[in-house]
Amino acid sequence: GYDTYHISDLVNDNLSKEYKINVMLSPFELTQEERAAIESKLMKDGKVILWIYLPGLSDGTKNDVANIQSLTGFRVGYYTQRGMLNGRFIADHPLTEGLADYCYGNDLDSYLDSAGPLPYIDLSGDTAAVELAEFTYDDSKAAVAMKDMGDWTSIYSTVMNLPAGFFRNL
Repeated sequence: GYDTYHISDLVNDNLSKEYKINVMLSPFELTQEERAAIESKLMKDGKVILWIYLPGLSDGTKNDVANIQSLTGFRVGYYTQRGMLNGRFIADHPLTEGLADYCYGNDLDSYLDSAGPLPYIDLSGDTAAVELAEFTYDDSKAAVAMKDMGDWTSIYSTVMNLPAGFFRNL
């Protein structure tokens, strides 16, 4: 089972219960109040937050990938051109069990499903992060990574449309 909530439910304390796993479906713009609610209510007690695509890119005044980094704990870069936003699972990890070399994301047969910008996770120098999937546009860049943040776990997928198998493993 699952429940769906709006970010304002965190701000207004309208959650009927707490969850161990919280999926953030690309909250593109987050106010300081919304970020504070996420930090105080979800980034604790061994919880897992799965961030998707461009979470918190905008603070309401400007777009900046530094906002994503401060929220997710991952350094992010992006290609400005449009293209296929796809990932391929590469790691031998419990979260990728049964998904070895599985490609996911945009429809692999249709350029009409291209996206932009094309974000990726920059893991250079980040020894705490575990790469789970590579970005197919440039396989030297990560598409999904996981990091123990101390009291909570951050998982970030720059590619949308994660497969059901990943959620089952999660």
